Amino acid sequence: MTTYPFRLPLLCAVLLFSISVVAQKTNFGFYVGPTLSNIKHELKAASDVSINPFDFKVGFTAGGFLTQTFAENVGIRTELNFERKGGRSAMLLSDGHGNPLPGKHIDENFDYLQVPVLFQLSAGKDFKMMIHVGYGFSYLLHRTDKFPDQITVITNDEVDPPQGYILLMPEDYKKFDHSLVAGIAASPMLMNGMRLQIGLRAYNGKLNLSRGESAFDVHNLSVALTAGVEF
Repeated sequence: MTTYPFRLPLLCAVLLFSISVVAQKTNFGFYVGPTLSNIKHELKAASDVSINPFDFKVGFTAGGFLTQTFAENVGIRTELNFERKGGRSAMLLSDGHGNPLPGKHIDENFDYLQVPVLFQLSAGKDFKMMIHVGYGFSYLLHRTDKFPDQITVITNDEVDPPQGYILLMPEDYKKFDHSLVAGIAASPMLMNGMRLQIGLRAYNGKLNLSRGESAFDVHNLSVALTAGVEF
């Protein structure tokens, strides 16, 4: 079981090598955009109690991609990107004196290095519409908690964190994740073979991120709106 997170990337690498042998054309590009993300908590045991400790929060993503086509409208797209995921606390906060802080939240930011491997279907020439379906493999670099200014952050670190921030190692969370990925994109031709790409994509985490004993299964969920160029 310990080798499972590494089997899927290895299988995809073999598949990509096989496809590259018959690939007709290779394109590459870059993209960036905002995201909406959440940390889903699902009770492992059946219960009438509904607990949702997090809401959606705004993050961002940026990366590059390589597309290999082996038919006119069919291809494989591989990417390397950075994405900030996480969630926003849904609980009412209070300051150190017990005074409520309505409208204030704690943002938990999970910074991932991701490698999506996507099957691409497209239609059109000068103006293309594309569908992407596949898997994204992620490694958790670190997580950062962002507190309201009204809350004082106290740590044992020798160097004090910036006001309202605290960097935490992912002790309570697994470092590896993989997600089912699905999205659509539009790609109009600009000039000299360069295309604009506007995409909308969803990541649905499939691994339970929580370490050890927990009453919840914890999963990543994010939606990204991206803009970029393809050459």
